[in-house]
Amino acid sequence: MFNILVSLLVVTVFLFRNIEAGCIVKPDANGHVDLTGSYAVTTVITSTYFSNCKELISIKINARCSTIANGAFFGCSNLKKVEFEFKGPFGFSQLQRIGSNAFYTAKLEELIFPPRDLVFDDYAFYASGTGTLNNITFTGIENTMSIGNNAFQALGKLDSIKFP
Repeated sequence: MFNILVSLLVVTVFLFRNIEAGCIVKPDANGHVDLTGSYAVTTVITSTYFSNCKELISIKINARCSTIANGAFFGCSNLKKVEFEFKGPFGFSQLQRIGSNAFYTAKLEELIFPPRDLVFDDYAFYASGTGTLNNITFTGIENTMSIGNNAFQALGKLDSIKFP
């Protein structure tokens, strides 16, 4: 219990000390953010974490994260890689929902989703990867998947969507 409280405090301090940078969670010198390890307690990525963060190029999202909220990566026009941790210290991926405009205008190159039932809200990946996103892979679907209106619209040269 004490370790969890300390971890939450560390995450809270980390999140709010970089507001002036244009994104609450500041990427490292290579434009990368790793939300695993000591940041594995993050369960929801809200719109205030990264929206309009031009420095963000890649991110690794921990297995405990269940929701990527509306507009979470909105305007991250240099974001190329999103890696979902399939199994972390708390178990297998808990990802359930990706909100509206979550990745609007990101320049994603490839998407590989963890083996989960997922909900993609309207416009979740709208205009993400324009000209660069070639492949979307779903590694497993347990029961159902819900894909909202235009969730994957305006993706440029998407070559394939792979299902298990």
